[in-house]
Amino acid sequence: MDFGDLLWGRLQAGFDGTWLLKYDESPYEIEGVPTAVGKIDRVGKFRASVFTGYNQLRANAFVNWSRDIHNVRWQVRHISSTTHSEALAISLANNVKSTSKIDEYWQHDITYTGELPWETTLTLGVQNIFDEDPPFAIGTQYNYDPGSGNPLGRVFVVGLKKRF
Repeated sequence: MDFGDLLWGRLQAGFDGTWLLKYDESPYEIEGVPTAVGKIDRVGKFRASVFTGYNQLRANAFVNWSRDIHNVRWQVRHISSTTHSEALAISLANNVKSTSKIDEYWQHDITYTGELPWETTLTLGVQNIFDEDPPFAIGTQYNYDPGSGNPLGRVFVVGLKKRF
């Protein structure tokens, strides 16, 4: 959405996302033994055995301000929480106390881009501004859902691009 000239420059905003309404999985067999009886509803569930989260909501939103040679963009990423479908079995097998809920994840990023002389562009940014850790998930080799969270923490970005 373009708000036009506002706040001494051009203001734009945008949003995209997915809402998982239904994801029924048919049971499969391992060495002739069925894994379940009937279809399994996977919406909002996480499976460590296949490193897959079926988050119900994944969304990105941004606000962009530009004026002349300057551009500033604030972006927010959100991934909804899931229920760990294998947490109890993993906890019992490893004698570990665990919760079955994997928390939601939010990440905020800001990027500045400036057009410099001689066809050169400067980029400065901070990814994961608030240094959010990915939500804990038992039973994965990383201890978090790799499809939902960012393990890097706060990252500073500096870039210089020269066009010839």
